[in-house]
Amino acid sequence: VLPDGDYHDGRWLAWEGPDAAVVVDLGEAVPVRETAAVCLHAGGRLIYSPEEIAVSVSLDQTDWTPLGSARWVLEPGVMARVLRTYRVTVDQPVAARYVRFELLQRQHVPAWPWAPDSPPWIFLGQLIIK
Repeated sequence: VLPDGDYHDGRWLAWEGPDAAVVVDLGEAVPVRETAAVCLHAGGRLIYSPEEIAVSVSLDQTDWTPLGSARWVLEPGVMARVLRTYRVTVDQPVAARYVRFELLQRQHVPAWPWAPDSPPWIFLGQLIIK
């Protein structure tokens, strides 16, 4: 279930600070042709959608094959709540048991007077693997 943008509802995976990675175990090798990650952007709350999400796949969690990445160029001053979908597709399906989403934090965010040394948060609402 996709959260609706209310970051207080407890349906988000959230962390503060540096880059993060989420690995999904599909249970068995299946063909993967499309992935998506939905993140919240609410700049006025120090919640910034990732600058980039890189996706890779593996059969054994040792050897990873990059599928691709998706970026969102943030317009200066965007403070409204926005649900942003980062989609990666491939022409030919790739066999994978594990799918890794690397969420790369924004390097340049505005400094806020009420939290000048606080790093931004990333809020992840949904992962889609087809």
